[in-house]
This record gives sequence, C-alpha cells and structure tokens, in this order.
Amino acid sequence: ESVISRLHDISQHNARACHLVATGQPVGDIREHLSDETQQAAMDATEALILSSAEGAAIASYGRNDAESDLAWVASEVITTERDASIVGRKLVGDGDWPRSCELNIALYEQIMALAPDRSAGLLRYLASEYFSQ
Repeated sequence: ESVISRLHDISQHNARACHLVATGQPVGDIREHLSDETQQAAMDATEALILSSAEGAAIASYGRNDAESDLAWVASEVITTERDASIVGRKLVGDGDWPRSCELNIALYEQIMALAPDRSAGLLRYLASEYFSQ
C-alpha cells in the first residue's frame, strides 16, 4: 500500500520520476513529491518488511515458483496490449510511455494486494529481495 501511495503521489507531479521509481531506476530526491503521510507509510512499511523477513519462516514457505506463478497472474490481470507488455518488460520505453508505465506499475501493485495476504506478502518479499540483490 505504501508503494501505491508513493507512486500516486509522484505521478501527480512527474510522470518520468514515477516511471523511474516504479522500475527501480535512480531518480534522485523524490521527497518533494511525497506527502508527509506517504513518507511515514514508506518508512513503516520498510521497517515491517525487515522485521517480517527476520522471522524467516514465512519466506521459506514461499519460493521462486510461487512468485513466478503469482506474478504471471498479476501481469495477466493488468497487461491488455502488446505495448503494455513491452512497457512492463522494460523494452523500448520512451518518454511518451512514462505515464502509462506509472499507471501499469500502480495497477500491478494493486493486483498484488488483491492476492491472499500470505501470497501478497510472499510476493512482495520476493520482489524486494530480487530488487535489493541487484
């Protein structure tokens, strides 16, 4: 939910910055685009993610196959055109695609939140671990 709020806030000010944040690319300081509530929610979510990851048991029961299956379902619910697939796949994303990239990434996170809580938590942990291991 904090990622969705962050992307919504940023998209109101700067589509390029939203695209960069959504795709994990360097963007610089985005705090000026975020409400105080969104900034606090992001810090709280990061803390919760770290604490829950330290427990270990939940992660062990949700693996790569689960993540790939859930991610395929999430993507199938959001991607409606070949262009959408290219944007989500980060292929040939141009300046004119930034608003759509932002919309698609928000929709992806909203669909992740539609999964059962243990599945969405597992997928979010998996995606975070993939992001931080790059």
